Amino acid sequence: MVHFNFLFNFYPNINNLLYKEIKLDGKKFIIIVAISFIDRLWGWGLVNLMGIAKSMNKTHFLIFFPHTRIVHQFIYKKTICLLFINKQGVCIKSQCLQFRQIAWCFSATGVFECLVQNQEIVKSLIQQEMPFITAFF
Repeated sequence: MVHFNFLFNFYPNINNLLYKEIKLDGKKFIIIVAISFIDRLWGWGLVNLMGIAKSMNKTHFLIFFPHTRIVHQFIYKKTICLLFINKQGVCIKSQCLQFRQIAWCFSATGVFECLVQNQEIVKSLIQQEMPFITAFF
């Protein structure tokens, strides 16, 4: 008999997930910080696991990957926007990533992922939340 208990090790613990809710220009944003390998592996799947995916039309999500220079798009089938930032929190490269693509910026120290329609407002959000973001570097 084969035991599949090891698969539970690949399921993120939502109770330990680090996130912050922010309001900007009348919109609600949730920044999810993906620190562990499992959180990074799940990526946009974390939004569904948080049980708030049904309210996505009212809430805008960002995923922040500290200490990251390379990002892939193999699971989530929608186009996402990447904002590569340096240690000072300045956006040094932005790029849209489609399904089955890889992007990198070797001078970056972190990456924000967001949906394409939120790209410009996320840039101002990064500047507003600089102390929160740079605490992870």
